[in-house]
Order: sequence, then C-alpha cells, then structure tokens
Amino acid sequence: MFDIGWSEMLVIAVVAFIVIGPKELPGVLRTVAGLASKARAAGRVFQQQLDEVLREANAADLRKQVDDALRIDQGAAERAVTGAVDPTGEVNQIWSEASAIPDPGAPGGDYTPPAPSSEPEVPALVPQAQPAVPAEPAPPPVASESKPPGEKAS
Repeated sequence: MFDIGWSEMLVIAVVAFIVIGPKELPGVLRTVAGLASKARAAGRVFQQQLDEVLREANAADLRKQVDDALRIDQGAAERAVTGAVDPTGEVNQIWSEASAIPDPGAPGGDYTPPAPSSEPEVPALVPQAQPAVPAEPAPPPVASESKPPGEKAS
C-alpha cells in the first residue's frame, strides 16, 4: 500500500517500542488497527461511489451512441448496402425481370408461360431413362360354379 518493506516495518516497530513503551504499546496498536479498518471502509465507499459515477457516465455515453445510431440517413444506408451487396446492379436487374412476369394465380391475369429454351434440360453425359415396357396383364379371375358342400346339383 505504502510500498513499505519488512525491514522498514521492523525499524518502525523498534522506534515505536522505544518511544511509546511496552506498557502502552498494545493500546496504541489497537487504536492504529481500528483507524486502518475505518480507512479501508472509507476507501471502499469512495471506490463504490466512483464506480457508480463511471457507470452513469458510460450509460450516458451509450445512450448518446444509441441515439446517434437511430438517426441514420436511410438513403445513405441503402446506398451503402446496395454498393456492398450488388455493386454492378445485376441482382436488381434480375429482380426487376422476375417482377415483370405476371402471377398465374392472379384473377383476370392472362398467363403465358415463357418459351422453352433450346438447351437440353439433361446434360448429354447422363443417359436418358428408357420407358418401361408394361408387363402382360394378369388374366381375369375365372368364376367357378362349384357349390358349397352339402348342396346337391339340380
């Protein structure tokens, strides 16, 4: 605390023993210990108050930063995001083209599907599936004219 080493403390104890005397030394040590504990308690209270002031200052700072963040220029934010996400405008162009296609489920709308492309849908390296040959149909069940047991034929 005061950067006092053991040798300095020994010198202070010897001087106190000589000056105060062995008879009054225990009472003086109790008084000094009580003063030291009161000083530590006062230091703790001071530190707590200082921490609270710093928290309030930080809270005011944070509140100011949040208020500043909420006052964002929407146009600048959109330009920044667009520049970062779609600098060439390609995504915007694709979105515009996709938005121009009418909704087939919309009432009163005439929907014409886009013309099929000339490109094959399946790559040439993948073999095309052959149509399955239907199996021969099963013969219909034959109705038998057998009578239940115990009945006579007429």
